[in-house]
Amino acid sequence: NGTYRTALHALALSGNLAYLQSSVELPGYIYSLEVEGNSAFTVANTYGYLVDSAGNQQWYNDSKLLGIDLSNPRAIRVGSEAEMPMDWGYLLAVEGGRAFVGSGPGIFSYAVGDINAVAPERFFRTQGWAHQVVVQGSKAYVPSGYHGVQVLDLLNPQ
Repeated sequence: NGTYRTALHALALSGNLAYLQSSVELPGYIYSLEVEGNSAFTVANTYGYLVDSAGNQQWYNDSKLLGIDLSNPRAIRVGSEAEMPMDWGYLLAVEGGRAFVGSGPGIFSYAVGDINAVAPERFFRTQGWAHQVVVQGSKAYVPSGYHGVQVLDLLNPQ
């Protein structure tokens, strides 16, 4: 069983020097990080083997969307986290008060207006793997290769 961690550091830059202000430890691996104002968002993925009392190994995966409070550079912290219903995900974008997390069958949206209460919102089935989300008003545009551009209505359930 591996306990993987990623450290996020807040630095103060002065000329060609950087001074450590604070750090926060994140569970697992992160692949991207989006900064919006005084907040940052990332998906942390953990995986490994669990061993039961009989010595049997079982593989596990877990993904969480993390909201990181950057408002005080001397004390950055994880404000909240939201479990993903799938065992693996990747952050696509943070736009319009929402975080969009891709996974095999589609895109999950999370409300991220309150860094201390990041919460699941909706799931959108996509055509193929999504690599980008562009939000304009109440629509999200998802280019997915030869499938074209899928338009998601963010206000009305499908």
